[in-house]
Amino acid sequence: ERPELRARIEKRLRERLDAGLVEEVGTLIKSGVARDRFALFGMEYKHAARYIFGEAPYEEMAARLLQDIYRLAKRQDTWFRGMERRGMTLRRIPRGEFNAAAEAARAAFYRFFYAGLDASGAGVKAVMFFFKITIVERC
Repeated sequence: ERPELRARIEKRLRERLDAGLVEEVGTLIKSGVARDRFALFGMEYKHAARYIFGEAPYEEMAARLLQDIYRLAKRQDTWFRGMERRGMTLRRIPRGEFNAAAEAARAAFYRFFYAGLDASGAGVKAVMFFFKITIVERC
């Protein structure tokens, strides 16, 4: 599974760079976004900004960004395995099955917030209004 994951990560990063990540960051810089803010926008923006500001050549920026994404994926896997070791049941949903993932998330959300609320479910509806659940396929 790890080689497949790495291949998907590499493909996604190539697509993101080809789609204009660096240009997007350049536009943000021209619009006045402060240099130190890019670290708060996420690792892609942080690395692209370093390249634009001349702190790293393009190839180094792309390689370091790829390495950071690999590390993040590994930390996520470690975190999920730790949850399983602590007795949590994780329901893995195959890639591409967004509707099933969204329904599972809605059902889990409802079960979690419905406990102790009034029988009408009004509290759940109010909470769900403020929390939008988004399922994002990993790479």
